[in-house]
Amino acid sequence: MSKDKIIASALSKFAKQGYYHTSLAEIAEDVGIRKPSIYAHFPSKEMIFLTLLHEAFTREQSALDIFSIQNPSQDTLHEYFFGIPVRYEKNGYLRFWIRALYMPPYDLEKEVKECDRLYSKMIDSTLNNVLQKIEMETDLLRPKIEVADAFTGLLRGIHAELLYNGAQDALKKARGMWAIFELVFSKENGRIC
Repeated sequence: MSKDKIIASALSKFAKQGYYHTSLAEIAEDVGIRKPSIYAHFPSKEMIFLTLLHEAFTREQSALDIFSIQNPSQDTLHEYFFGIPVRYEKNGYLRFWIRALYMPPYDLEKEVKECDRLYSKMIDSTLNNVLQKIEMETDLLRPKIEVADAFTGLLRGIHAELLYNGAQDALKKARGMWAIFELVFSKENGRIC
């Protein structure tokens, strides 16, 4: 049970304060144990962070399942994109994930960058499949690779907005971003939000 409490405390603190502003003593106090008791579960603060990083990656991978559960469409892209600020508000793992990607601990930068590389690859693969299916039903007004790159840019932009300005501001920016992005779909099949 203490291991789960350590994870929950570290998740909250790393997501809010960052890696360097969170101490093991703080986590121990939050959990109600002594600092040396943490070592019974984790050999180091780094290992706690990496455990959270891998779990956050897995959860983001699962969030992409929306594209395999639903018939991939422009609406699915919309739902996924606008779901990010909502998930950010409710999900400590997403808050942790975004902070880790944009403000990685120097000591763990290599591991974070590797996770980000895998995440980017996963996003690219998913977008390629989604856009291929969308292309069968509607015209894309730009080449598929450009549309995929633009959507990836939207994701990075919304992540930065969430990190620096919070979910409300991010949602406002998301509406503007989406209004421009959806212009790549043919007008007869386009959706206005």
